[in-house]
Amino acid sequence: MRRKVFPRSASRIENNLFILNERLVKEKEALEALREQADTLAQMAEEGRIRALVSDTLFDKEQADATRRHAELALQNVDKAYGMVLKLEREREELLKKLL
Repeated sequence: MRRKVFPRSASRIENNLFILNERLVKEKEALEALREQADTLAQMAEEGRIRALVSDTLFDKEQADATRRHAELALQNVDKAYGMVLKLEREREELLKKLL
């Protein structure tokens, strides 16, 4: 049995959908930027790891470790952003169900 949505309530839901959609678009753009950053840092970490193996100096090893840590943090940020996108998509689906 469907609940009847009153015009005022439908208008509020539509407004919430609009706001949520704008936020979702921004979060997806941020996610894409974070993915690109994480990919770049992962490549830099791999290059640093190889450089540290070849040069066998303490400085290069420390640099490689620091770059690897940055790459790991970037991946964590990607995971958080992806989780936010999923959450917003679920919220959108719930609002759409209420509207229909």
